[in-house]
Amino acid sequence: MLLFKRCFIEDILAGRKTQTRRMHKKNIRKVDSIQACKSDMLGEPFCKVLITRVFSQMLCDISEADARKEGFVDKEEFLKFVNMDFKKLGSGVVTVYEFRVIPETEGLTVDAC
Repeated sequence: MLLFKRCFIEDILAGRKTQTRRMHKKNIRKVDSIQACKSDMLGEPFCKVLITRVFSQMLCDISEADARKEGFVDKEEFLKFVNMDFKKLGSGVVTVYEFRVIPETEGLTVDAC
C-alpha cells in the first residue's frame, strides 16, 4: 500500500504524478508489484498502481523532469513542498518509486507490503 496526501489524488488518476519519494532505508516495494493507493490508512483505495522502477537518490538531486513526475511545476516547487513536510529529512537519501495507474478493468491482485 502507498499513502498519498489527498491533494495528489487527481494528479495520480490523471497520470500527471508518476513518482513518489519515500524515506525508506531499503526498497520495500519491488518493480512489477501492484500497490493499493490510499489517502488514509483506514480508507478505501482510490486506485491501484504498478511499480515500474525503483531507485535511490539524494532528495536534493531530483531533476526538473522528475519534479514534474512528482506532480509539481518544477524542482523549486517540489523542494519547497518537501521542506514543509520532511524538515528532518533535509537532503537525505530517499527511495524513488515510479508507477502507473492500473485501470480497474485489468482486475489484478494487490501485492502485500
